[in-house]
Amino acid sequence: MGQVNLNQKKSDRNDENHPQKLKIFQNFTPMHACVQNIHWNDANLLNNSNNKSIIGQDVTNCQHQCNHDKMCNILGKNTGNCVYSLDQFQCNCRFGYNGKYCEIESKSSNYIYFWKNSFLKLSNPEILQYISNKHCILDLHVNFMTMRDRGIIYLLKSKNSLKYIMISIYNGHLIYTYQAENVKKYIIVHSQKIIKYEWNSLNIYCKSNHILIRLNNRITKLKIQMNHDIIFYIGGVSSFLQKKLGLKYNQGLCGKMKNFYINNNYTNDKVLNEIKIFNMADTTQNINIV
Repeated sequence: MGQVNLNQKKSDRNDENHPQKLKIFQNFTPMHACVQNIHWNDANLLNNSNNKSIIGQDVTNCQHQCNHDKMCNILGKNTGNCVYSLDQFQCNCRFGYNGKYCEIESKSSNYIYFWKNSFLKLSNPEILQYISNKHCILDLHVNFMTMRDRGIIYLLKSKNSLKYIMISIYNGHLIYTYQAENVKKYIIVHSQKIIKYEWNSLNIYCKSNHILIRLNNRITKLKIQMNHDIIFYIGGVSSFLQKKLGLKYNQGLCGKMKNFYINNNYTNDKVLNEIKIFNMADTTQNINIV
């Protein structure tokens, strides 16, 4: 918007006396587009229907692509959610479906593929009983392959606080992060870098206040206080939780997982395979079977 000098005479401000100014404006045509989230002093002007100061001409409501009921649900099976960004959109598909519109149904296989903003959230009591048992034992095993030099593998968060434990890859190293109320610690588990596109074996064993991390037969022992009332994330977290925990530089895993077991040695040899666990998860996003 141009500025007008109020100290000028009215005749000087008249556009008729400034043909050059008229020529500039004649080169512009009215905008043919959609706008959203217009804020003035932290208030969204478009959401205030009682705002009498808004006057428009030849303006209609824009229908975003995500407002279409079947944009990410072509199959009619609640296969995904539509997320918009300006005039673009992305379908976040639930487990077992992929494609631009979540229209492709995956077939069962041995690998679980994480990509972009994928994550899996476990808060199902049937699964968490294997984690929060009376012996305070947690035994996790997974084989993973990464295509990038960073990505979240596990994140265990307290339900009632911002305390969490995270195992992730950063700059090619396996990093252990512990966040308490006023303390945040980063520990490089191994100096040897993880090679992209190669399978790795990861075991995490927790008992009482000790945690043992084994990466490809290299072992690191640490002390930690586990919280039984937890939510378990695999392969990443939601964008909301990422901002809430300050995980600005931590992205979801871009790669594959297989042979995922929880407390295999402490459930009477009752193995929970990865397909069953992933189907029991209460929230999944952009996870494919390949």
